[in-house]
Amino acid sequence: MRLFSILFFLIVVSGSALATPGDTVRIQSHQQTHLNWYGHFDYWTVFPPNTQSFYKVLLRFTLGCPSSGCSEWDYTTQVYAKKRTQTFDSTLTEYPSFTVGNNSYSTFNFSFQSTYTTTWNSTLLETDTIYFLADSVFIFGNGLTPNTATDTILAWPCQYYYYVFDGVGNITDSIWVGCDTAITNQPWQTYQVYEIIEHYEIARLITPYNGNVSNNWTWTYTFDVTDYISLLSDSVEIRVFYGGWQDGFTATLDFEMIEGEPPHRAFLVENLWQGSFPYGNTSNPIENYLTPRIRTIPIQTDHAKFRFVPTGHGFGGNENCAEFCPKNYYFFMDGVQRGSNLIWRDNCGLNPVFPQAGTWIYDRANWCPGAAVGVFDHDIGAYLTPGNVCTLDVNMQPFTNINNNNCSYIIEGQVFYYTAPTRTLDAEMLEIIAPSHDKNHRRQNPICNNATVVIRNTGSQPLTSATIEYGVVGGWMQTQSWSGMLTFMQTDTVILNNLNDWTSASGEKRFRASIQDINGMTDNYSLNNMQESAYDIPPMYPDSIMIYFKSNSYPNENTYRVIDDQGNIVFSRSGMSANTIYRDTLALTSGCYTLVLEDSDGDGISFWANNDGSGTFRIQKLNPQGVLKSFNGDFGSSIIHHFTTGFYVGIDDPLTFSAEVFPNPTNGLIQVQFDYQSSNMDTWAISNLSGQKLIQGKITSADEGKLLIDLNELSQGMYVLMLMRGSEIKFVSKFILLPK
Repeated sequence: MRLFSILFFLIVVSGSALATPGDTVRIQSHQQTHLNWYGHFDYWTVFPPNTQSFYKVLLRFTLGCPSSGCSEWDYTTQVYAKKRTQTFDSTLTEYPSFTVGNNSYSTFNFSFQSTYTTTWNSTLLETDTIYFLADSVFIFGNGLTPNTATDTILAWPCQYYYYVFDGVGNITDSIWVGCDTAITNQPWQTYQVYEIIEHYEIARLITPYNGNVSNNWTWTYTFDVTDYISLLSDSVEIRVFYGGWQDGFTATLDFEMIEGEPPHRAFLVENLWQGSFPYGNTSNPIENYLTPRIRTIPIQTDHAKFRFVPTGHGFGGNENCAEFCPKNYYFFMDGVQRGSNLIWRDNCGLNPVFPQAGTWIYDRANWCPGAAVGVFDHDIGAYLTPGNVCTLDVNMQPFTNINNNNCSYIIEGQVFYYTAPTRTLDAEMLEIIAPSHDKNHRRQNPICNNATVVIRNTGSQPLTSATIEYGVVGGWMQTQSWSGMLTFMQTDTVILNNLNDWTSASGEKRFRASIQDINGMTDNYSLNNMQESAYDIPPMYPDSIMIYFKSNSYPNENTYRVIDDQGNIVFSRSGMSANTIYRDTLALTSGCYTLVLEDSDGDGISFWANNDGSGTFRIQKLNPQGVLKSFNGDFGSSIIHHFTTGFYVGIDDPLTFSAEVFPNPTNGLIQVQFDYQSSNMDTWAISNLSGQKLIQGKITSADEGKLLIDLNELSQGMYVLMLMRGSEIKFVSKFILLPK
């Protein structure tokens, strides 16, 4: 056991009495462990006792590069929790009755007396005598302890000739050196007793093609391992298996255990199938391994889930199976088909780990290089009777493999048993996709308008409505209603519209989304209602920009467009010619925009492994000319780039002179007072927080630096007042319009 595990155990024990729901216990099993050469890397890790209750357990798996650099290949990497069953078995093992060095012989001949050989010394013109070193013979003479040596004897080489030389070094005679002793090996037979250890796969990922990254590269993958909570208590041996036949990566594993009452308790997990099995081999079909499994349903079971995790490997022969051929599996329970899925990942071109120095864009059998492996879950609670026996079975789509002996699937099949849901009316804010600077959501970020979150029903009652509050921490919070139909543990991705206020009184760049009420009532459990995320701000470009696009040899695969914050396409281009430069000048008003470039073949505009040629895509400024943003052509399926014109997200009130705006908040009118003579302002405007101008007017000397602006045509919310001289903004101030 490593020292840091012992120290952490002491922290957990001493602090457990003070822990409260919502607190997080953090445990590390591996710290930059060097993964290489098809290795198993096991560490004992101390988790809290099973008397503590945890709402959720997350595994943060961070890949890094060793000092020798990352591997350039995509390899299967798995995490296991090893459970000692306290059940023992034995195997019949033979031990030699003696070994010589590290070798065992059926018969060994030797001399008990020291022996020597002769050579001619051409410098001294005389015969040299060289004595041999003795071998150590280890004798194992006790059948009760057959692997413990009971005696050691010295043995000298024999069965050879030594030579006699004359005065000038010629061989005149040879003398045979015989052996005086022989030992015949009589192996002991004994039963080697061992404890049966179950290996439960809790996470699987495929490493990226990383031969081109720096040694400080890291990537963190997050796995929800709450279903394995029954395995993660007290002392547990955690294994990382690296399936690469070369030097590879480093692995850091951090478990985050969030205290609280879970939505339901996963009290047992059972393995059904585990291993790498041949596919399409008529003499050794995969069904020999995926045999039916009979299970007795624990009496305390309320509902259960079957999980199937297959990844296809090896290619060649017909259909390039199993890595590059989509095949189905069929799940049966008590002889009745209860589900099926296509074992295929069709979005590798959207992988957030890009570009890579390999064929990362090619879709594969449930995996992409550099991505976590997908899991297929089947709710089987409706088909179970606690206390009864059931039969679980999986069949693969029929396939005959021709001329490829390496076609296989790595398979994990498990079943989880749960107690009844702990709450009736409960919803969880599961994740914030945007805004976020999580690298796993880098294709969707940074944003300047609509936010994206994921909610989950964690109560037994169907979730049909919710009110979501969202905004920047320390800033203006907005609300939006959601409606739908989510049963227990189902999720939905929600777009939160018109995220306009990006400013914070504290200056923090943190976004918050929370569930306020559900089904028109108060949520039963408030600790899972909120999530926060740090975010980055998108760039601001001039109002007039140029989109520069140089097509490759297959321009029919590409389209690009610019979309405003209302979802309107303000510019688009398609139908380009091959190897042609396009320069599109856009005059944009102040606001938030999204530039989208798509490739229908999912291979970008510059990919080394095809013959499409190389293209270029960038945003340029006009006066003076220059590059604002250049995009890597090896982008896979699409580029999504958000930007603003006329304002920076999160930058509040750039003042060049003083003015007063009151009342703030207001019910419908605002007054503005400023020094007209010194400022020479000529225009005012009011915009939303995305920069879209809603109303505006002229400023004249007759106003004498006093404006009274009617806001009745606007709905409640936060707005921006701007005072301008010509096209130059001189004063900006936010204000709140209250409900009328």
